[in-house]
Amino acid sequence: MLRLHAAALVYTEELTVVEGRDGSKIMNYAKTLVKISTLTPIIPRKRSSNNLQMKSGVEVPICYNLPENHVALFIFGDSLFDPGNNNYINTTFDFQANFWPYGETFFKYPTGRFSDGRLIPDFIAQFAGLPIIPTYLQPGNHKFTNGVNFASGGAGALVESHQGKVVDLETQIKYFKKVEKSLRQEIGDAEAKKLLSRAVYFISIGGNDYLTRNSSASDEEFASMVLGNLTVALKEIYKKGGRKFGFPNMMLLGCLPYMKAQAGSSCNDEVTAIAKLHNVELPKILNKIENQLEGLKFQGCDDGMLRLWSVRRSLQLWREERDNRVSFM
Repeated sequence: MLRLHAAALVYTEELTVVEGRDGSKIMNYAKTLVKISTLTPIIPRKRSSNNLQMKSGVEVPICYNLPENHVALFIFGDSLFDPGNNNYINTTFDFQANFWPYGETFFKYPTGRFSDGRLIPDFIAQFAGLPIIPTYLQPGNHKFTNGVNFASGGAGALVESHQGKVVDLETQIKYFKKVEKSLRQEIGDAEAKKLLSRAVYFISIGGNDYLTRNSSASDEEFASMVLGNLTVALKEIYKKGGRKFGFPNMMLLGCLPYMKAQAGSSCNDEVTAIAKLHNVELPKILNKIENQLEGLKFQGCDDGMLRLWSVRRSLQLWREERDNRVSFM
């Protein structure tokens, strides 16, 4: 561990090789805010796994009090929510956004977000009084009291969707379980339980499953598989203390620009139909689960309205800070 003294801040631009948590190595371009300082080594304090820490050779209880009404944000999903997790996995160019012109408005450099600016979770965090929620796979990120973002561009609720190239929902849940364990070790069982129960869990998943569908199953059967895996994920989070969930509606997938290009400038009605079916069935399933699991609360929201709201908020921020350009999602 290093203690920093008399730090000065400078910007650097560099191309580096970074190693993700899965051991893969990728090239990463970044404009980095660097602290130039005098470094003094200190000996890290040992901490045991049972909510005790070492002090003068004696184990004492961990005392960690979160701010009153503190609410963390845990994010799962695909490219709509991915802040750059795919920067740190062994994948292909198609599933990364760490190059220009991505990120050119708000961040002024590519972060790995599939946007020229911020994503919806970034705005939600801002309105909640939180900093930008950190990327789980970014090396060195081990503080999770504000939450963490597990989303991966191209991910689906089904493991088969872009398998081997993305972090699927099942793996994102495995990462969340590691975070839950880390929180208990960091702040103690009582505070971790409180944090996880107060937190909001925002999940946007399923679009890639429908867009890469390769199954003879009917629309109803296929949507049932996707929603079934989403239900499993929700219940796993619930077991770890999660109680408050947000689910944006599925967008009209058949009207995405590249889908329209494939269909000769018109929407693909077949793909849009299953997206609409997803939006009809999801609230039914969530209402059923809400009656089964004590304390569970969920909120559905229209994806289009979220995007419109984000753009309007961007315009408001732009008017307040005339030197910044608008960040369109």
